[in-house]
Amino acid sequence: MPDARNAAAVRPLVFHPQSARRELARRLRSAHFDVSMRMAELSLLPAVRNAEATTLIIADGTSCRHQVADGTRASGAREAVHVARVLERALALAAPPDVV
Repeated sequence: MPDARNAAAVRPLVFHPQSARRELARRLRSAHFDVSMRMAELSLLPAVRNAEATTLIIADGTSCRHQVADGTRASGAREAVHVARVLERALALAAPPDVV
């Protein structure tokens, strides 16, 4: 452990948890992307491709939403939404106009 006399020579280590999480996520995505896409091709992506363009695709998992976006990018991107967002939209449509 450095003493006060060497304090000027000590460089502080600043940990940025957000940056570390982003870097870890980037590494995991690149390392597991192929496996993720192969798994999505088993049932998820064929179902998405066979769905009508007007079909709302609901996926609660972050990975599933990314698989839909990544797996449909070349053939006409589709977006999957979380069920909470669907509920939010429905409640907004059902709310009386004077309710804020």
